[in-house]
Order: sequence, then C-alpha cells, then structure tokens
Amino acid sequence: MLSFPGLGIALLLWISGRIVSFTAALPASQKCDEALVAPLPHNAFTGSSTFSSGYAPGYAKLNRRGGAGGWSPVESDNYQWLQVDLGNRKQVTAIATQGRYSSSDWTKQYRLLYSETGRNWKPYHQDGNIWTFSGNSNTESVVRHDLQHAVVARYLRMVPLQWSEEGRIGLRIEVYGCPYWADAISFDGQGVISYRFKMKKMKILKDVIALKFKTSESDGIILHGEGQQGDYITLELQRAKLVLLINLGSNQYGSIMGHTSVTSGSLLDDHHWHSVVIERYRRNVNFTLDRHTQHFRTNGEFDHLDLDYELSFGGMPFSGKPSSGSRKNFIGCMESIHYNGDNITDLVRRRKLDTSSFRNLTFSCVEPHTFPVFFNATSYLQLPGRRDYGAISVGFQFRTWNPSGLLLYSALADGMVEVALTEGKVNVHINATQKRNMRIDISSGSGLNNGQWHDVRFLAKENSTMLTIDGDEASAVRTNTPLQIKTGGTYYFGGYFRRGSSSPTQRSFQGCMQLIHVDDQLADLDSVEQSELRFFENVSLDMCAIIDSEIHYPRDGDSVQWPRLQVKDILWVLKDAFQTGSGLDPNERMIQVPIQSKALIYSIRDVIESRRNGSRRLGLSAASLWRMRANRLSRYEPNPEGLVLLFTFHTEAH
Repeated sequence: MLSFPGLGIALLLWISGRIVSFTAALPASQKCDEALVAPLPHNAFTGSSTFSSGYAPGYAKLNRRGGAGGWSPVESDNYQWLQVDLGNRKQVTAIATQGRYSSSDWTKQYRLLYSETGRNWKPYHQDGNIWTFSGNSNTESVVRHDLQHAVVARYLRMVPLQWSEEGRIGLRIEVYGCPYWADAISFDGQGVISYRFKMKKMKILKDVIALKFKTSESDGIILHGEGQQGDYITLELQRAKLVLLINLGSNQYGSIMGHTSVTSGSLLDDHHWHSVVIERYRRNVNFTLDRHTQHFRTNGEFDHLDLDYELSFGGMPFSGKPSSGSRKNFIGCMESIHYNGDNITDLVRRRKLDTSSFRNLTFSCVEPHTFPVFFNATSYLQLPGRRDYGAISVGFQFRTWNPSGLLLYSALADGMVEVALTEGKVNVHINATQKRNMRIDISSGSGLNNGQWHDVRFLAKENSTMLTIDGDEASAVRTNTPLQIKTGGTYYFGGYFRRGSSSPTQRSFQGCMQLIHVDDQLADLDSVEQSELRFFENVSLDMCAIIDSEIHYPRDGDSVQWPRLQVKDILWVLKDAFQTGSGLDPNERMIQVPIQSKALIYSIRDVIESRRNGSRRLGLSAASLWRMRANRLSRYEPNPEGLVLLFTFHTEAH
C-alpha cells in the first residue's frame, strides 16, 4: 500500500457476508504461473528479421540450446521484435529472458507489447507509463519479472531497446500465466440486453456492477436503469471518457437535487479491453476504471436506488427520462458482465435474458483494423504519391494532447505544402513559387489537441483549396486564389527533417495517426512495415501509445488528495450492519475510507464491541487496529453465516 503524507493511517473496510472478487486469486493448486512458451511449436514464433536460419525465432525458448541457441535479428536497432503466439487468450503474469546461448548476444532492456489479434498492439504500462523491463547482462542468467498487473493476450512482442555492446541482440524467453476464458458479446448499436427484475419495482440499497468493454466508438451507453420516481443510473462513453450518472432521488420542490456525475479516463475508444467496477452502498460509491478508483458520495439525501422493471446493457431499450447526455447505443464488445451476483453474460448464453433487439447475437468480437501509427518528437513516416500531378488530395485522422506539431510536409515541383497543428488549430501553408511567389494560408478547427480522434481532409488543385475538419462540409474552409500545383511525389507525415540540417523545419508531431489517404487511396501501411527499405524514423507501427491524461497513478511519495471523511461517515455503515444484521449481499464489497485520527479507530472499536452478545463478539481492540501494518489483511468472522470485516491498515512511523 502507498504511503500518504499527512495521513496517519489508511483503512480499507469491506463489509460483507462473503467476499467474492471479480479478479479473485486462484487457489495454490491452480496458481497462475504455468510456463506458456515451452510447449509451443516452432511456428508460434516470428521476428522482425533473422540473422540466419540457426538464429530463427523458434529457437528463442528459455534454457534451450537448439539452432544457434536463441533468436538474433539481422540488424541490432530499435525496430526489431520477437513475437510469440500463445494459441489463444491467456492471462500473463510474468516474463523471463536469457541471452543467446554461448555467445556475446543478449538484450539489456526491452518493452512488452500485447494483443489479442496480432494487430493493434498495446504496450505494457506500469505506474501510468510505458514500462521498460531490465533484461540480461550475460547469456545464461535468467531475469524474471512478475507483472505488477496481469494482462490478457494471445500475442506478445518483445521489443529490444538496449543490447550487448560486445555482440548483438540475442534473446530467449519464457512467459508465465494460465488459461483465460470469458464470454464476449458483440454489440452492433441496436442490440440491448434486458435484465428484468423479479419484482416490477426495486428499492436497492447496495450494488456491485462489473464488466469489461472495448470499442472504437467515442460515444455510447453501456448500461442504464431508471425509475418512475426520477431515480436512474447510467454508465456511458462521452467523447471517449467514461461517465457515471446516478440519481438516488430529488424532492418535488427542487431543494434536494440528487443528480451526480463522475467522469473517469479518456482515450477509451482504442479498441482495447477496459475493466469497470461500480460498488455502491447507500450514497457511498467506488467507481473503478482499469484499477484506478474514485470514491465519492452521491448528491441529495436519499440512500436507495429505485428502479423499475429492468437494467439494460448496451443502450436504452425505450425512451426514458433525460438522464443521459448521449442517446447513442454502444457499439463494440463486452465480457464478464456481473450485476449483484448474477453473471449476465452467462445468462445471455443460456438464453435466460431478453436479447430480442439483437439482429445477430454473437459471442465473439468483430475486430476492425485501422493500423494506427504512433509518432514521438523525432518521428516521420514517408509515403509515396503521384508525381508531377496537378492536385494534392490527402486525408488522415489524428489524436494528440499537444497543441502544436507538424502533421504533413510535401515538397512540390516548385514550392512546398505544410499541414500543421498550431495552438489546437489545423493550419495549411502553401508556397508555390512557379512563375511568381504565391503563398496561401488557411486554418480551421479549435481545441483539436483534446485527445479525441479528428479527421482532416485537404484538397488543392488549380485555383482552389479546401480544408475540412471532422467531416463538417458546411464549415469547410475554401479559397479561390490563383494557384498552379505540380506534386513532388513524396509525403512526410508527422515530421520532416532536412538532410544535413540539425533541426526540423517545424516541431514534429507527437501523437497518433490512422486512416492515412494519399491521392484518394488508403495507404498500405502493412507493406511499409514489411518492406526492407525503411520509409519511417522513430515511429511505432500498428499501435497508438499516447497516455491517458485523465488518470493519475500515484507512486510512493506522491501527495494524494483523499476526501475528508468524519467519524459519522463511517459509523452509520457499521451501525446499520450490526443493528440489522441483515440485508448484506453475499457479493457486496464495501467502502474505502481514509482514517485521519486515532479517535476514529476508537469509535469503530466502540461500535464493534457494542455487539458483545454470543458468537458475534469480535473482540477487536483499538490498540490492535493501530498496530496493523501495510498489506496486512486481517479477517474477523463471528460465524459462518454472520458478518465478515476485512481491514487493511497502513501506519506511518510514530
């Protein structure tokens, strides 16, 4: 657990009858630590290149000596990679490496990429950053890394970053984990899963909702439920951010307003899996996206969520109250959907829920492929076009957080054209010097560095130019300035560096591009990646690796701002549980509360020890609470059917 400056002790309190975790640890007999690479066939391995047949990727198994004793590519540079196909989806928990047997070849640092399809790669992140793994300093020592968080993937890529100074890149690997299986449901924007309640009206005190989703769409309703009294809960994507809307009730005079809106994450339209857990007890809510949890209390004074008839997944089955800012249904995939102990995906597979709105219900994911390209500060991608042609026609989509950068440069037969992002606007500059010096400058858009995908279309031909942003033809910028163009035939995307010059003509673009069109033709980036001729510099092909700016992953020593909670904020939770002894859902997980003083510890002790009758006496002293240390988990069970309290404490030196 992290250390929080100024915070004497942190308490994680879970109240439940039986703890059921959606990522529960496996029993020791089923530990997720199997060797996944050792049993694979030779053809499960591929590489960017191979030095010679004895150095083939298939020889890259840990502790094996076949062939030349491991994999080595033709060149030792940052464009090389070793890829392994695990056969189907696996949960990966650790990775180990060796150098090439009996050689001077090893890999000192590398990155790990993973994918379910062998396309649209995702780099492994830790602490909110693309992680660099330390590798080997000789050929025989094994260096193993247990992943801070497991990943689910079929394909893995190791990308060497540093290697032996005495030799070249050399690599043998093993990957550890276990099988992974989950029902995935494909949503086409029309189909909605209707989870009908047993009673027409539900008065719900506590909820646990968990699911995973992936999509290429920036907007869409993931789940929704509402009641005639005005209560509602909606989880939706808005501009690729996840928004939770919840209202436990407002009064008719408007003096009590229950609407609460909380936003988490960004860039969630990346077609990678994202995990969501919503835990609510009365007005206290834990909202977790990809291991990042926000704790909040809903507005208003009501504790119950009053819903009528059903909870729907994938959209709204009917027109209801204006509880959502977006009415677009979800397009993409969901898996591992759980609601208050019910496995929704399993119920759908067994045809226990209403799915009549689906045109074609499928338990697999459609995988659209757009081949993104990731640019950093020194990148460019060179693509060919028609030469000596009288028109320029280019298009692409980009996303970035940076306000400025060079998107496109092309030298004309006599002059040049640049498309750049400047303070969040797209600017086009044409300098055609044929016959006379002709300069054209046009711009469009604003705030385009918001991390969203934005579409750019630019057309220039004789006496005419047009710039269109995000397909808005009505707002397209046009000019009718006298102009003659002859194309040079080469286009540089993301940056341009003059030969012999120590700096670019303009700062390079930092971000991602996809769907690049030149001369009205979609660029074949597969061929660019596979070509022996390198038409790019410092780009990462087939992945978008910009970081989610909306999520902060605290590290040791960070100052973390927690909500200030008072004694009464937790006492009512304990009092309600101990006084009633009922209504505790077997699947409920409860509230994380930061303790700010010893007084609160003693208050909790007083409430606990007030239940001294029979087997429910817990005998939990304030002194024992205070002495707990980080990552120490203590369980107190009055009886098998009774209450269970789980406390995790952290204390600073005192």
